[in-house]
Amino acid sequence: MTSHFTPSEYGCSVQGAYASYEQLVDDLFRNRGIHLVRLLLNQHEQVAQVAQRFGLDYDNAYQYAFAELYDLTIVSLGADFDRTPRGRKEPKGLLALP
Repeated sequence: MTSHFTPSEYGCSVQGAYASYEQLVDDLFRNRGIHLVRLLLNQHEQVAQVAQRFGLDYDNAYQYAFAELYDLTIVSLGADFDRTPRGRKEPKGLLALP
């Protein structure tokens, strides 16, 4: 399970490499069965609260609020989550890709 925000982040990072983005979407969401879930409108208030409480930017606050609501582990290379109670796991070693 991941937030609907995540594929957008991937898309921003592969600007101009649309074939790579399409392959990523196929690999993660179609072939591996990862489900996209979104925050409901009334849950977006928590994003602003998290951003202020932990000094996170919008995308990190969104991911943190999402993880809180669905009791998920945050997987990230960014150290910003290290100053939060949930912390994070680094992607290295979490998934064994073929």
